[in-house]
Amino acid sequence: MTTQVPVFPVPALADLQTQILADLASVPGLDQTLGVGVTPVLALVLAKLAAGEYAYLAQLPNRALIPTLMAFPYLDVYCQPFGLTREPATAASGNVILTGAPSIPIPAGAQMQDSTGTVTLQTMAAAQIAPGAQSVAVPVQSITTGMAANLLPNAPVTLLTAIAGILATGAVDGNGLSGGANQESDAALQARLAERLGSPPQGGAVMDFVAWAKQVGGVTRVWVYPTQNGPGTATLAFMMDGRANPVPLAADVANVQAAINAAAPVVGDYIVLSIQAQAVPVAVHGLTAANGYTLAQVQAGVSAAIAALNYLTTPGGYGWDGQAQNFLSGGTLYLEQIYAAIANTPGVAAFDLAAPAADITANYGYIVQLGAPSFT
Repeated sequence: MTTQVPVFPVPALADLQTQILADLASVPGLDQTLGVGVTPVLALVLAKLAAGEYAYLAQLPNRALIPTLMAFPYLDVYCQPFGLTREPATAASGNVILTGAPSIPIPAGAQMQDSTGTVTLQTMAAAQIAPGAQSVAVPVQSITTGMAANLLPNAPVTLLTAIAGILATGAVDGNGLSGGANQESDAALQARLAERLGSPPQGGAVMDFVAWAKQVGGVTRVWVYPTQNGPGTATLAFMMDGRANPVPLAADVANVQAAINAAAPVVGDYIVLSIQAQAVPVAVHGLTAANGYTLAQVQAGVSAAIAALNYLTTPGGYGWDGQAQNFLSGGTLYLEQIYAAIANTPGVAAFDLAAPAADITANYGYIVQLGAPSFT
């Protein structure tokens, strides 16, 4: 919810009435002896009218005055001339592997659900298992929209209507289902508006690529590496921070690549990187719980604190020194950050960080992900 930020103080009703009484007293020729109580009543009526106007104006900072504080529907209207529209909730898509006998037709529109029963999918085209094969990849799209519709690779699904000769259970293929995103929030649209106002389109500048990528639902952070293969080229990486696992799936990369291809200058070479997690093991030795805490409580707290450091670095990308292409290292996660995360966990009395032994820098195409800590 957007915080209200008034740009001027709103007087109390009694203060308005007092002010109006004083103004009436200063009007030349006004007979102050008109009927007992007439002037105070008139002042009260005028004060209430003024109070209503003040109450309306008090809402304007969020609704109409300050663009980056606006909310729906004023925010949406303000964004339209800048070519920005609120991203709608979208469905996820991908492939599901179904197993059964060859040549059994699987109709388009056949529905299935994930193991939680909250995501419903339907096949987008008719399919059948080829002779001599035991399974087939069937294209599906979720009927359910939003972030929850994205399913991990190999997630189990169950057909809602039996198909003779086809097993009732299947699984998402190795690419997972992606593309599902929640409707863009006011805060996210405000942030895109601020970027648009601060960095107007320049026909292919770095911030243009950021804006184009963020038009794809679910994209949050974007990094652009200009001139990766020389002038007129760029490499781009991004994350999907609204998900439990924010590392983009292959289908996410394809969606962003398509958006970049459609918006970027015709002449050029633009590559969207498939970022991977750079797994780093963590080992904590001699963890001791303070008085009032159990060791299990402290271990859970430390695990959560370490997990909060995941994906904070920038990923490694491409660079160009004017003569040759170079791989660029990404951001660094420092040992001090890991030490601090553990030390600041409630209930930690003592510990020794056995691994990692040095600062961690993201390699080309990777972003740092700490593993669940082992305790010895």
